[in-house]
Amino acid sequence: MERLRRAWVSISAAMARLTTSQKLLVVSVAVVMAMTLFLIQLYAGKNELVALMPGASSEDQQRAVRFLRSSAVKFEEQDGQLMVPASARPIVLAQMAEADALPGDARILFDNLIDKQSWTLSQRQNQQLETIAVQNELAAIISKMSGIRGATVILNLPEKRSLGQPNTLPSAAATVFPTRSLDQNTVDSIAQLVAGSRGIDPKLVRVIDGTTNRQFKAREEGTMAASTYLEYVAAVESRKQQQIQEMLTSYIPGVIVTVHAQVDVTQRRTETNSVLPEGKGSATLLKSELTKNREDRQPVSGGEPGPRSNTREDITGLASGSGAGTKETTGDSQFDTEFGRETSVIIDPRGNPTKINAVVNIPRPYFVDVWRSRQPAADAAAPAAEPAETDLEPIVTSETERIKREVELQIDTSAGAETIKGEVQVSMIPIAPAGIGGPPVQPASIMGIPTGSIAMDGLVKNIALGGLAVLALGMVLVTAMRSSKRESLPTAAELVGLPPALDGGSELVGEAGEAESALTGIELTDDDMRTRKIGEQVSDLVSEKPEDAARLLGRWISGS
Repeated sequence: MERLRRAWVSISAAMARLTTSQKLLVVSVAVVMAMTLFLIQLYAGKNELVALMPGASSEDQQRAVRFLRSSAVKFEEQDGQLMVPASARPIVLAQMAEADALPGDARILFDNLIDKQSWTLSQRQNQQLETIAVQNELAAIISKMSGIRGATVILNLPEKRSLGQPNTLPSAAATVFPTRSLDQNTVDSIAQLVAGSRGIDPKLVRVIDGTTNRQFKAREEGTMAASTYLEYVAAVESRKQQQIQEMLTSYIPGVIVTVHAQVDVTQRRTETNSVLPEGKGSATLLKSELTKNREDRQPVSGGEPGPRSNTREDITGLASGSGAGTKETTGDSQFDTEFGRETSVIIDPRGNPTKINAVVNIPRPYFVDVWRSRQPAADAAAPAAEPAETDLEPIVTSETERIKREVELQIDTSAGAETIKGEVQVSMIPIAPAGIGGPPVQPASIMGIPTGSIAMDGLVKNIALGGLAVLALGMVLVTAMRSSKRESLPTAAELVGLPPALDGGSELVGEAGEAESALTGIELTDDDMRTRKIGEQVSDLVSEKPEDAARLLGRWISGS
């Protein structure tokens, strides 16, 4: 600190000796240097694009495209891959993890982290380097999540065991440092992201809060806590209330809308097993067959060759011919029938509203305006007439019925199963509440870009760069104007002054009188000068060389 203080004092002293123009020039050079460095940082890595999800399927790519467009993130498509700025990739992946927009198997996001591996390293060393790279990438993504300022991930990926050795399942632990209380939804997102990176069971992923030292684990699919039910209810009520509010506030100032929803968050799993008919999956196949055949034939007598009478047979000759025989056949066949089966599993996450009730309160001035619009044209200078309660009753009845039918269409839940038709209550209130009834508040944005989106980073950088450029140009102009300005030099009269003018009519200016001299002159002779000189030399000799002075004084005394 002392060195910095001395350096600052030296710089301040040097700056104090500079003129105003020189000081402006120094500040201008510093601003130009800062702007140059900022420009290099802004545009040096602007065209550096990396693949967001290398190797992902087309369905996952399309889902990522929809997410990027809704988040106003700049991206490009090259050879079927989504390319985003390298600096924005961890932020985008973190937001996709929170929105459950990542692929089911997140290993494709981390398989290409190590671009080059040395051939001198063993396979085990390369695997260790890859594991470290995956851990660092996961920690960077989790750190970009909302409400997380830092994270550390440790993966336990056991090696393949040989035959006979026990098998150890992979596990992981993520230590996060949140800026607020860690909720269960964030824990689920972190656990699913870590588990999907290397095919780990989410139940074996532990999430540890580094600020409170508490341990969390992800919820199993199909379980819904009370907080989840309340979140679903709040989301449905907010969405329906906003829809009805936007529909009515366009022409009814000061309308008040309240929505109450009932939501079914019970996840259902339906499994159906069916046997397919023959020819479409089922078949009868021959399993075994045993066959035995026996055939005996006896020869019969016949006549001699040539023409003969049709007499009885002669025994003088035998001829082959057809005769009686025995044929025995035995068969045993066994068939095996294979039935084709079809299993279909349907998981219904539910989460649909089963009943929605709405209450709409309309201020009385709206019905008064409707009554006045239906009255015949009156003199513009005449004061506006006030209707009686009996005049407003038919208008209130007709308008509330019409609005009720419109609201019933907005809260229709008939598309879901086991739903109940909601109720709508529309009524008139005496006055319009203050501060209610204006158009819905739009989210803060600059030039149509939401302030919380990633696209604001580039806009802020451009604005900062433009401000630095304008500041540098302004200081250069001020310096140039000050350096070109002529400094007015003082005249001789202002520097030394002029004697007063003499009176030209008087001949006698003045008479000089006699005065004593300020210093009386003393005349010195050569002997006096010689004596003074000797005294000075003796004094110098005594002070510088006292021993020599003593010897000289002794000789002088003895000689005298």
